[in-house]
Amino acid sequence: LQQKADTLAIKLQTEQEQAAALKQQLHDALVEVESLAESRKHERARAQQAEAEQARMANERQAMAMERAELQIELLALKEQKAERRGLNPTVNTTVSPAKINPLAPLPQLPNGPVSKGPPSDP
Repeated sequence: LQQKADTLAIKLQTEQEQAAALKQQLHDALVEVESLAESRKHERARAQQAEAEQARMANERQAMAMERAELQIELLALKEQKAERRGLNPTVNTTVSPAKINPLAPLPQLPNGPVSKGPPSDP
């Protein structure tokens, strides 16, 4: 009877040790799961921050492009004003100085007669 009690006591101690080991494994697994959850939470936050940064940069690029376009329009207007002050047509690329332009000179005349539109056609 004592031997049976000793055997049962050893069995009980073994099962208690196995239960303690399983409890420790469960605890370790829970800690790992919590750590992974926290890590994923930080990863999501970083991803959202990166997306927000990309959106901000895209907005900045768009604003800069709009500002550049506005500056180009201003520059064109200034060039036109400068050309008007010089008495030149801003749409014509010319090197004639304003002193050489005679506003009283007659306009060149076109030759009279029909205007040729290409090679004559065979009848």
